[in-house]
Amino acid sequence: MRNALWIRLLGRVAMALLLALFCAGSFARTAVAQTAEESVEEEAQLVVDLAPVVVDGDELFFVIGVSAEPAEKRAADIAERIVAVAETGLSAPTFTTKDTESGPAIYIDGHYIATVTQADVEYEGLDAPTLAKRVGERIKEAIEAYRERRSESGIETAIVAAGSWTLLFVAFSAALLLGTLYLRKRVDQRIVSWVQRVEGSTGKIVKTDTIVSTTRATLWATAFFIFVIALYYYLSQILFSFPGTRGIAVILLEYFTGPIFHVLWVIIEQIPDLIMLAIVCVITRYLLRIVRLIFENIELGTIQIQGFEPDWIWPTHRIAKTIVIIFAIIIAYPYIPGSGTAAFKGITIFLGVILSLGSSSVISNLLSGLFVIYRRSINVGDWIDVRGQVGIVESITLLETILRSPKNELVSIPNSQLLGAELTNFTRQGETEGLLLHTSVGIGYEEPQRKIERMLLEAAGRTSGLVADPGPFVLRKELADYAVVYEVNAYASQVDALPKLKSDLHSNILDVFNENQVQIMTPSYIADPKIPKIAPTPDTKGGESAEPA
Repeated sequence: MRNALWIRLLGRVAMALLLALFCAGSFARTAVAQTAEESVEEEAQLVVDLAPVVVDGDELFFVIGVSAEPAEKRAADIAERIVAVAETGLSAPTFTTKDTESGPAIYIDGHYIATVTQADVEYEGLDAPTLAKRVGERIKEAIEAYRERRSESGIETAIVAAGSWTLLFVAFSAALLLGTLYLRKRVDQRIVSWVQRVEGSTGKIVKTDTIVSTTRATLWATAFFIFVIALYYYLSQILFSFPGTRGIAVILLEYFTGPIFHVLWVIIEQIPDLIMLAIVCVITRYLLRIVRLIFENIELGTIQIQGFEPDWIWPTHRIAKTIVIIFAIIIAYPYIPGSGTAAFKGITIFLGVILSLGSSSVISNLLSGLFVIYRRSINVGDWIDVRGQVGIVESITLLETILRSPKNELVSIPNSQLLGAELTNFTRQGETEGLLLHTSVGIGYEEPQRKIERMLLEAAGRTSGLVADPGPFVLRKELADYAVVYEVNAYASQVDALPKLKSDLHSNILDVFNENQVQIMTPSYIADPKIPKIAPTPDTKGGESAEPA
């Protein structure tokens, strides 16, 4: 058995080491990738003014802003000149270039379109003639496409495309409706079956109507959301099919599709960090298993630590578990998506301030709980007295200690109060040597002390639950102004019955003193009454005699 446990322990340690090596390699690769990304971002920041030339919703090429004309203004002027040339001619366009002081100038059918500047050349990384030829070809293709879309065949193609999109949208909507109805039916059946199983196994009634209505609402809301997205894209494609509304469609697609692709791209960029988080979680999970396995072996006795008390096993396990989780959070923090943003840092600082201001009592109770656990002043099951609160210790946590009073009340005592209060433990010595139960009575000076001693010992002897060896004894506790205070002491092994034992002892003392016609002094003594204040002695029939003899 012990060999098997050691093999499991060594196997998990080996797995943790392998994962740690893999994690270290991933850290290195991630660092290199982050360095490369930072260099790319620095290069991208060098581009200050950049804008695309857009004609009929298509991006043709990018231009760089110059000192006399910003990039957006320059791109808009080039687009206007391209559209003007496309609308004036019907034959195939031809382009030519002409060298100027600013760079090669591009002409379409003799009309000036744009000039390739030195900034454009530096951005594209090509020589000026090659870039001018490439831009000219792109402009020529854009003009041909512009004219083709507005021809009779182009309009017919647009109508066919719009009809196809309409049929596809209608078919998709019908399939979505039928699929939603089918799923609703299947989900209702599954919920009813699940509810029947739960009610049959637990005997509890489950609110089926609430679950079904909530599930249906969620299903219909999801279907409606999908329908709205499909309708949005359908209208965008219809507008995109016709040349007059093509620009509107491009704007609609950019407003909706752009953010979606941006989110997807951000998610893709976070994949390395997510992989690192997954690795940290796996390693942490194995470390927690190893820690638990170690303490399980300590509990079984496979691993023996001298001086390590059994009551310390699971509290120490919780502390070790907390330390592992804290280190895991520290390692994983830089890889949490958004952890480097100012908003995330601000929220973290805000939470830290709140915790530091509001957790002083919690920290105090936690530290006090550790002292209570490892000081071993009390254990679960002990009878204790803390500032008048008497009861059995039900549980000891890091924050509080729960007592069950003799009246079956649960009393919560914060550990900070428990650590600083005077504590009486009745169980620690009571279960081994016996707890010394004691009570006091005041008797007048006229009564012989030997007689009183015998009476108190007889009352202790009548009390069941008090041990005979060592036997009870009587102490003269005080010579007061009006009475001698006698204290009877007797050992009790049943610590959990202390209130009952003390009550029985008091009852037997009253009976013995009444039987022997001895008066117990009241707190304030003035004079002896003419008739002694003695309770009547019980008769043999279970009743009480009216007057003493």
